[in-house]
Amino acid sequence: MSVRFMRYAIPALALLLAAGGLSGPATAGDSKIFARYDIAYNGLSIGTFRFHSNWNGTGYHLRAGARISLLNGILFEWNARTESAGRLTSKGPKPERYNFGYESGDKAGSVRLRFNGSGVSDVNIDPPPNSNRVPIESHHMRGVIDPLSAVIGLSKFRRPARGAQSCNEELQIFDGKMRYDITLRYKTTRRVTSAGYNGPAYVCRASFRAIAGHKPNKEETGFLERTNDIEVWLIPVSKAQLYVPYHIHLPLPIGSASMTTEEFRLESAREGELTVIGSS
Repeated sequence: MSVRFMRYAIPALALLLAAGGLSGPATAGDSKIFARYDIAYNGLSIGTFRFHSNWNGTGYHLRAGARISLLNGILFEWNARTESAGRLTSKGPKPERYNFGYESGDKAGSVRLRFNGSGVSDVNIDPPPNSNRVPIESHHMRGVIDPLSAVIGLSKFRRPARGAQSCNEELQIFDGKMRYDITLRYKTTRRVTSAGYNGPAYVCRASFRAIAGHKPNKEETGFLERTNDIEVWLIPVSKAQLYVPYHIHLPLPIGSASMTTEEFRLESAREGELTVIGSS
């Protein structure tokens, strides 16, 4: 796997984690979630993704961080951090701010987005993207959410999903550099046995479509748009009436990358503290 594709694969995995969403009514009231995912390439562990969330009936604050290291950082190291905050409405999450920053060797970058009632109101990118991209126009930034706000899951504001229906999701996302859509549809059901969980996983097929901000002839973008093998596995948490992403599979031109839950804890005023995956 090339270092260039690695830089693209990890944010894509994080995005798919968001696209899997946290659907169900357990998010009502004051709630906190902590999740830790192992990042792997062809089954070899290469890093960790951590996610923290706090929300109540009116607002939310999300934080996440990822670290990738090959040969103890000698061959490659990539660190990223991101946070998002906004309001919860009857029509879904309404982000107010989104920040993303990364470091890799002697390179670093950041994205800062601010939102108003209709969409993105301010964009700050350092360093600025080059010009050989599909232009982003004003209408591309209306009615969108940032990648991390997608974790809230639009489906939680509808009737609670059941079984295979938990896969039905369409997201319009803008990350500061690119505008794209992700659509999830049911593919199959598999059995998962892990620490704290033994039961079904509903496998969603994820489709990626670049809208604007991408390089039109970029190999990675074209590959993701063509593949039918991107998967997000959702497992039900019956006590909390919640579906959570357990495993994300991302095919690459050579091999594949994945994220798999090592720990997932939920704390809510209604259910108390509940360990879904990991040691209690």
